[in-house]
Amino acid sequence: MIGTAGLPNWTPLRRIRARWPGLSDPRLRWTLALLAICAVGAIPRLYLGVKTPIEYDGWWHIFSAQQDLWRNFVAEYHAQAHPPLYHLLLRASLLLGKTRLVYRSVSIVAGVASIFLIGSITRRVSTRSEVALLAAFAFALAPAAIEISYEVRQYSVAVLFMLIAFAAFQRLLSGDCDHPLRSLTVFSVFASLALSSHYVVGFFLGACAVTAALRPLVDRDLVARLKQAPPYRWLEGAAILALVPASIACLYLSNARRWVSALNDYNYLPSFYFKAGAGESVASFLWRNLKAETDLFSPLPVHGSTGLFVALAVVALAFVAVPY
Repeated sequence: MIGTAGLPNWTPLRRIRARWPGLSDPRLRWTLALLAICAVGAIPRLYLGVKTPIEYDGWWHIFSAQQDLWRNFVAEYHAQAHPPLYHLLLRASLLLGKTRLVYRSVSIVAGVASIFLIGSITRRVSTRSEVALLAAFAFALAPAAIEISYEVRQYSVAVLFMLIAFAAFQRLLSGDCDHPLRSLTVFSVFASLALSSHYVVGFFLGACAVTAALRPLVDRDLVARLKQAPPYRWLEGAAILALVPASIACLYLSNARRWVSALNDYNYLPSFYFKAGAGESVASFLWRNLKAETDLFSPLPVHGSTGLFVALAVVALAFVAVPY
């Protein structure tokens, strides 16, 4: 039997609810279940964070972050094709010590917090709370999510800030946003922080821009709400949103522009590029990268087109079978 919060109505749980009446609140029970999933997701991150050796790039980040002079820190920042925020967070974490777990603490904390956000965001768009818990559990134990959560790299922090920005963006486009300027502020601040963690966030910002531009075509209520907004609200919103392009400009002028012309020098990137000169079609390019992306997030290796078809079929069946 399933309770209203999507939790099993087992006899032990009934006894617990009788002893602690506050647990009769479905939202509290759901939150406790999500926190339990976060705790489960923290276990492999902490274990691998202690046991796994730090790779070359991780040691380079540690070397850059612990420079004793700020001019040396800035020089190391300019020598890398990455934004500066993660290095500052890593530098602050070094006050706690110099162990593998401390070096990885920023990524681990961000990774566990992301589990909670995945559950919270999914619950907002789902009609069943169990689906949100399932999404959080899947993310908590996803190999790719675990791996970036114990690396001494920027990815986990960028994902956390993107999720916070996305949650605010989703509220902005929904019909029940009571404080749009507050949500817009959260989006602008954390989108800028995400971009200051990793430049790949630019794809997320592009997707948000396209979605925001197309949303009025299918949401007449949104159009009506925008028309009702007084002019000064538009000016306030534009001023708040200006933080994002300002951050892009600052990051580009301070460091990114020197690396844009050198993209082909990274030996791990050309395999992901569109090879028009080599006779590759657009369909082949998309299919090749779809296989690579599916293999990255699949718990089992995806080999060839057959493996991709099987993986996509499993996802499609899960989408149809699980009511959301």
